[in-house]
Amino acid sequence: MNASEFIQITLTGLPQDDSTRELVMSGMLEIGFDSFWEDGALLHAYIAADSYKTETLQLLIEKMLPNSPVRIIQSELENKNWNEEWEKNFPSTEIEGQIYVSAPFHPQRPEIPYQIRIIPKMSFGTAQHATTYSMLRLMIEMDFENKTVIDAGTGTGILAIFAELKNAASVFAYDNDDWSVENSIENIERNNCRRIEISKGEKEILSGRTCDILLANIHKNVILGNLPFYNNALKAGGNLLLSGFYSEDLPDISDACEALGMEIEKFIVKENWVAARFTKVK
Repeated sequence: MNASEFIQITLTGLPQDDSTRELVMSGMLEIGFDSFWEDGALLHAYIAADSYKTETLQLLIEKMLPNSPVRIIQSELENKNWNEEWEKNFPSTEIEGQIYVSAPFHPQRPEIPYQIRIIPKMSFGTAQHATTYSMLRLMIEMDFENKTVIDAGTGTGILAIFAELKNAASVFAYDNDDWSVENSIENIERNNCRRIEISKGEKEILSGRTCDILLANIHKNVILGNLPFYNNALKAGGNLLLSGFYSEDLPDISDACEALGMEIEKFIVKENWVAARFTKVK
């Protein structure tokens, strides 16, 4: 899918509190939007042209923010402008003094052990969002040495890349979006990774695959629908890392995991977003 097949939506008049804006972004994810950036009071969001329906977004806004002055501005996204906008608005990120996520135009930080170079384009996963940041935090403290890993909904490929940097034996990453698959391949090559396999697909692509660690930074409804597939792929004693949902959703996620024989070990809350680690005990 070409960048010209994407649409940029700009929302004006949104409430300025973080919780409301995060709620709106979560709702937009569920109707097909896959990346966002904030420019002061403006929220810019991106969606594949063939997935966008103005009335669907209008109904979402009316439901979440009745009688609000929110205005929807639509524009075509040109490929040349995407990188320009990210160069202006994508800051580098340091995580726990262990990971440095940056674009090629950022300065080097050689004193930080793990270096990840990312050009996000239209894909989700730059470590700027609380979910990606917290997933990486959980991964820092885990042992990936010679482990097999699956990255479900890979986005930019950032989690798969970090798994290889931590000496995973192999990583299978997939996404259902053409642009994300293309972007993740570029980022994998940019980081000189050799043990990551990328495919396009849905949860069914996991059939016949097994892993020691499964990573899924998506959102609540997708996670709940995919959990049986994740569980089937995960070896006994393996770890499932999940993010993309709010703190109030953790009980539902945890209950669903426990019903499949997975116990929660640890969770992180950042800006009301949760990242959680589960272990398959049976």
